Amino acid sequence: AGLPQEYLAALAQRNAALRRVQLGLAGPEVLAPWTERVAESGAALVANRRTTIEELSPSFAEAAADVTCEDDEVESGRGEAKDQGPMSNE
Repeated sequence: AGLPQEYLAALAQRNAALRRVQLGLAGPEVLAPWTERVAESGAALVANRRTTIEELSPSFAEAAADVTCEDDEVESGRGEAKDQGPMSNE
């Protein structure tokens, strides 16, 4: 299973343990292993997301530079979109 599934599974187990504790069916010690699993898998998930963002950032920055225009182009009307689509008034 991937990290998101591992995180969700651990979270579901922790939530079930919380319900058992709340209902008096188990003591609070049942929470510790699930809390640890949620924290570990959550941290790994965040780390993977950060790595992905770092890897994709240059491509997104390049793409954003391609679609942005200078302020003077907008003011002079030279910054118009190439494809205005079906909603265009022209």
